[in-house]
Order: sequence, then C-alpha cells, then structure tokens
Amino acid sequence: MSEILQVKQLEKYYGKNGVLTKALDDVTFSVERGEFVSIMGPSGSGKTTLLNCIATFDRMSAGDILIEGASLANMSASQAETFRRDQLGFVFQEFQLLTTLTAFENIALALTIQGVKEPNVTKRIMTIAERLDIVGILDKFPSQLSGGQKQRVAAARALVTNPVLILADEPTGALDSKSANQLLETLKYTHEQDQTAILLVTHDALAASYSDRVIFIKDGQFFNELYRGKENRNEFFQRIMEILIVLGGQNG
Repeated sequence: MSEILQVKQLEKYYGKNGVLTKALDDVTFSVERGEFVSIMGPSGSGKTTLLNCIATFDRMSAGDILIEGASLANMSASQAETFRRDQLGFVFQEFQLLTTLTAFENIALALTIQGVKEPNVTKRIMTIAERLDIVGILDKFPSQLSGGQKQRVAAARALVTNPVLILADEPTGALDSKSANQLLETLKYTHEQDQTAILLVTHDALAASYSDRVIFIKDGQFFNELYRGKENRNEFFQRIMEILIVLGGQNG
C-alpha cells in the first residue's frame, strides 16, 4: 500500500522571549492508504499538537509533513486552507455544527465550499446519510438532535467530501457508550470499504482498539507502537492497556 501521510522529524516549539517549550521532538511515522491509526499519550504529551500540525491548523517548527506527497512545510496560509478543504476531513469532540442550519445543510456546506453542484450534492449526502443511519434527521436542526446524532452528522460532513485522510480529535469524548460504538463502527467501515486513511487522537483504549495500529507518544516523542494484526478487539484492547500502564499516570 502507498503512504498517504509521512511525518518526518517533526518538531514544534511554543513560547517567546527566549523561553521555549518543545511540544514535539523528532516525531517520525507514516500512515498508509486505508490504514486506521490511533495516537495515544498522557495529558500534555503532544498528541493534539501533532494532529493540529497535520491538519495545518498549526505550523511546524522543523521537519516536514507530506500528505499524498505534498509538503506542508512551506505552504502559505491560503495554500494550507485550500489543501485542508480539498484533501482532509475532520471529526471533532465538540461537533462544530452550525446551529442555524439543518443537518442536511451542515453536510451540504462542505460540498458547496468545494464547488460541487446539484444534483451531485443531494446524491452524495443521501449516500452517506444512509450509511450513517441519519436520513430521518436531515431536516432537523442541531438543537433537536442527541449527542450521538450530532456526531454522526459531523462524521457525514467529514466523509461526504471523499477526503484522502480523516483526522479525528477525541470524537467519542462527549458521547455515551452506545453512540461512541456506533461512530467507531462507522469509521471502521469507512476505512475498510473506501480505503480512507484515518488518524484518531484519543485517550480511550476502547476507541483505539478499533484501529489497525496505535502510536504512543510521551513528552513530545515517539514512545511505542502496537499493531493489531489478527487479534480481536478485546485482545488488542488488553495490549493497549498494558502500554498505557507503562506510560504511567492518567492518560487523557
């Protein structure tokens, strides 16, 4: 399989006036097409900073990130915005739905920004809505939806543009266990059926057990990684927990 994402010797510093904090220190890894990878680590380990650099929300201090061979290191702000819009999909813990738009309109907005015209917009929305079992709520506003329904709408918005890479930041953090499992099953199905690469940042070992591989970082550095291989989810979950125990402290 080809590599969708390459992170090369990534470094990120914060601070000014000579006082710098090194949030990421020589982080290197890759994600292949159709691979589902989770990023885990203790609070303050740099996992969200890592995701933000890959998402082009934050600029790296050194190293490089390549997505489909395109280097993010020297992109201007406008180039990064265009790249983010056309190549990446995002699922956040906070849903980030526009309250004045219906579920259908929230999903359609992502396609409209890309310049997709009707009737392709409706066709693509209905296809993803059927997969996520949200056809019956497309006419409702976010205030009328449960947390699980909002997250599935947010997932549909991310998936409907057919991105090369889905970036998910604690997407199950605000969900009950049933809704969380539904979302994770959806992400897993998408990556298996469409060969969409997924990078999931999570504190939850159960969520990470849905992935093919888990990368652990600590103090801004690569710490360890686990491959699921032929293990079932419960077996993989147990191995993830063993690494988290070694990492020590509260993982979050």
